[in-house]
Amino acid sequence: MGKSKIVYIIGAGASYEFMIDTNHNNLSTHELNAALKDIKLWRDTIDEIKKVTTNYQDVDFSADDVLQILNYHDSLFDTIYIQDSTKTLAPVINNFELKVAFLDFLATFFKESDPVNKLILKYNPIHFLNLSIMEQEINKMRGIKHFKKAAILAREVLHRRINDFMICEDGKQIIRNYFEKKIGDNRVNIYSLNYDSLLDESLGNGLVANGFDNAGVFNTNTFMDADNTVAYLHGNQYFYGRVGDVYKTDSYDKAFRDRCNGLWGNTRYPVNQKAKSVSLITGIDKEKEMQTILYSDYYLRLAKDIIEADEIICIGYSCRDDHINSMVALGFRMNKKVSFVVGPDEDVDKIKLRFTNKMNINYNVDRVSYYNKGAKNYYENI
Repeated sequence: MGKSKIVYIIGAGASYEFMIDTNHNNLSTHELNAALKDIKLWRDTIDEIKKVTTNYQDVDFSADDVLQILNYHDSLFDTIYIQDSTKTLAPVINNFELKVAFLDFLATFFKESDPVNKLILKYNPIHFLNLSIMEQEINKMRGIKHFKKAAILAREVLHRRINDFMICEDGKQIIRNYFEKKIGDNRVNIYSLNYDSLLDESLGNGLVANGFDNAGVFNTNTFMDADNTVAYLHGNQYFYGRVGDVYKTDSYDKAFRDRCNGLWGNTRYPVNQKAKSVSLITGIDKEKEMQTILYSDYYLRLAKDIIEADEIICIGYSCRDDHINSMVALGFRMNKKVSFVVGPDEDVDKIKLRFTNKMNINYNVDRVSYYNKGAKNYYENI
């Protein structure tokens, strides 16, 4: 009999217990949302970009420019609400991914001559608007120099904040021990939706294949042919782009330097409507970015692994990404065993409701199991 095949979907909740900053804050979406409102963090990020970039040749943001952007966007986000899967209206201001999505939208479509009503028509995901306030705020932004670059800078601000978090002393060994045990008896395919280095540091070299060689070059055939794999489906702090490809290095500092030189220096990496960043996939168009280099390979392999899987285990995943939901739903419809690992403070009933609503499932939902003692407890005891 062949080995069983397990597909892991690793969400933000899987990093929470293992990553902490010097102020004893755990890495969470709340911390990333706060990062985009931190003027000092924006200023420091801009300063670091200028330090590491050869022949810096792009816009020169001042702290005042950044502060205006943040203030105007917060005023604007206060007027925008998105309806989530539980039919609750959630203000955009409380969601870092929706903030970045709106910055992306403005960077892609905003023109000085566009009337606000024309702009709004292009932005389909906004469901509830105070149009008069929105018009006032957008007209204010017309006077800010170079504000379109804020969409790209926002991603480096997020990277920089994530890099503040350190892996807990025993975290890497707990995770490695778990997957070593699983790989002994199973074929294992891990799909991380996180930007941090936790899995990369824990799994190390050799335990699973990530498709990158020692020079940081991705080989599609190597990745597709491997039995046990890890894929960073929404990016990784160690990724950078150059001349149309995605590379991986072994540290945040090296990747940051190469990303900066690729975007603001001589070695230009094209930023287009499909991919605003090769290292941090966020916003509301993630499935569109799955069509780009590297990520299309990841997504194709995910579909293949889901079809072949015996079991799908979602750790710290909150069912908020439609392109991932469609894959988990496919596994469910094919009678794969599906389970969720959530934190002890999570409302399991909300996760269940989100799972059924987001994945359009209204039958046999009792086949899905839930473990609500957190990722750390799961890794140590299951």
